[in-house]
Amino acid sequence: MIIKNDGVYVKETYQFLKIFLFIKKEATFTYGEPLLRFPLPLIPGKQWKCEGNEYSNGEMNKVKVTGKVLNAEFIITKAGRFEATKIESIIEGSGNSKNTVTEWYAKGIGLIKVKILIQGGGLPGVLRDILGYGTIEFELKEIRR
Repeated sequence: MIIKNDGVYVKETYQFLKIFLFIKKEATFTYGEPLLRFPLPLIPGKQWKCEGNEYSNGEMNKVKVTGKVLNAEFIITKAGRFEATKIESIIEGSGNSKNTVTEWYAKGIGLIKVKILIQGGGLPGVLRDILGYGTIEFELKEIRR
């Protein structure tokens, strides 16, 4: 991630998927130009769109990110109760993949919760859907000072 005054950008991502003992998929994705992940400041109603080239295993694919800043809401995690700004992004990429990413950011703390809905993606996508791995969730569990 690259944090600038006007937004947060992504230059590279890493993906590791392990289902049972026999299915493993690992890949690193890099982007020709950093992609705008979301603009700053996070103002409700703000929308964005960017497109770029994604490189992995010697192949190039187009990727598109669209998103919007939603209203602030109160979120409860194991780390406590926070007022957080909610943003939603749709990331469309190779293999007809489409990920809907909902994130909550608390002022002075950062990311406190994320929910990713994964759709498409060829055979790995079919297996993921059959096995019920189409949604990934993370949340802040502890703040150490």
